[in-house]
Amino acid sequence: MKPRKVPMRKDLLTGTMQPKKSMVRIVKVDDQTVAIDPTGKQSGRGAYVALNPEAVKAAQAKHVIEGAFSMKIDPAFYDELFAYVDHQKARQELFGQQDEPRTSNQHGGLGSACGATGYGHGLCACRHC
Repeated sequence: MKPRKVPMRKDLLTGTMQPKKSMVRIVKVDDQTVAIDPTGKQSGRGAYVALNPEAVKAAQAKHVIEGAFSMKIDPAFYDELFAYVDHQKARQELFGQQDEPRTSNQHGGLGSACGATGYGHGLCACRHC
């Protein structure tokens, strides 16, 4: 089975392509409001920012987000974004990447966790075998 494609998004601050799950989405809700979208599903014009607190501080100085959304951004939003990005980066470092994509060799796919085909083979110690 082919491995799944990892959705990639362009980082607004650095211009690099990165996995979507390692980024946070900023959304322009209406003509006056910009918000952090942790779910990535809020309606509105969106832009992605990598989990790099230093890049957020640099973006505030260069007004990168203001240019992307063509509107004035409140400095309090940059503080909120910095706190959110810093918190999420710390979580990733502490817990690792939580949402690893499943492969067909893990239970729930065609094979078992140990790589053997089918269940009940007794080669691994999971509850399915």
